Amino acid sequence: MVLWFPLTFVKGLILAVDAAGEVIWYHRDAENPIEAFNRMADGSLLYLAGFAGAIKADMMGTVLQQWDPAKEWDLLGFHHDAIELPDGNIAAIGVEMRDIDYEDVDGGGTVTYHVMGDTINEFTPAGELLHTWSTFDLVDPQFFKEDFHDPFWDQFIDAEGGTKDWLHANSLVYDPSDDSFIVSLRHVDWLIKVDRQTGALIWTMGEGGDFEKTGGEWFYHQHSISLIEPGRIMLFDNGNRRPGEEWEEHWSRALEFTYDEAAMTWTQVWEWDGDEPFFSQQESSSVRLANSNVLVTDGARCKEEHGALMDPANFKWSRILEVTEAGEVIFEMEQKNFSGDALGYTMYRAQRWPSLYPATVASEVIE
Repeated sequence: MVLWFPLTFVKGLILAVDAAGEVIWYHRDAENPIEAFNRMADGSLLYLAGFAGAIKADMMGTVLQQWDPAKEWDLLGFHHDAIELPDGNIAAIGVEMRDIDYEDVDGGGTVTYHVMGDTINEFTPAGELLHTWSTFDLVDPQFFKEDFHDPFWDQFIDAEGGTKDWLHANSLVYDPSDDSFIVSLRHVDWLIKVDRQTGALIWTMGEGGDFEKTGGEWFYHQHSISLIEPGRIMLFDNGNRRPGEEWEEHWSRALEFTYDEAAMTWTQVWEWDGDEPFFSQQESSSVRLANSNVLVTDGARCKEEHGALMDPANFKWSRILEVTEAGEVIFEMEQKNFSGDALGYTMYRAQRWPSLYPATVASEVIE
């Protein structure tokens, strides 16, 4: 799991626990925040360390390689996700800023905003940048939703008048069936598929996208795409900004769906939203395991369920659950401290590994 310490100077850590919840291993980056992590084919660890880029480390914490996008390729930075591809290359979500004109709804005319868009970057282990595909070339920047005005990037980018967080990409997977990437765009409630070789947009998915919904309910402000097989995806549906609901009514769930790219249809096939409604405003993940159960990371809870996430008094907590196909919880671990000595903990994602040892590590996600 990746555990975060909100509103503190602790950068966060990757933490491993056994079936009893006992800590058996951890890795902390003393200089940078830690975001996504994945196990590489050779057993080493690949993780994102904020704007320091992607880092490859062994299980003793020794940095074996680092790819700094600003220093190596004059890119603004990576964020949220990095994955190893079947041929050994690495793909990571990046960010860029463009000035875009919009209609000024208050005074007429136009207004120019510093808009933060996302990129898909592929590079070799040796450090050759192969592609940078920009979402500005894939999605019309005039299409945006309410969280466009979120100042998320202002903590990293010094731009006069502040920035706009247009799409907020937060998850990246590779689809080997047609050599493509699928990216989660949280702030417009979409997934998009992009041709790996040409950067062309193949489809958009979600409310208002290219697919016709034939059963179930769309996802909103989602995190953590998991491609179970081509045409079958699981993700964590955070549920922010779900249409027709007041903020106090929002709820989250683990969601699995299938889609037919020939018929362009989308169908919900499984969900888990708990015995009682719960709401994780951000972060979180859900992964289908090899035993058909689902590992749910309910990663960004607040003591006051629908209270302000960044309120220091609204203590943060998180939990990991293993849920059966029938919805039974067979494992649950909470990370909670309401003593007042800590602001709490949020969790970005969690995975299950059969072992910490590289010779025996293999993903339990259904291939």
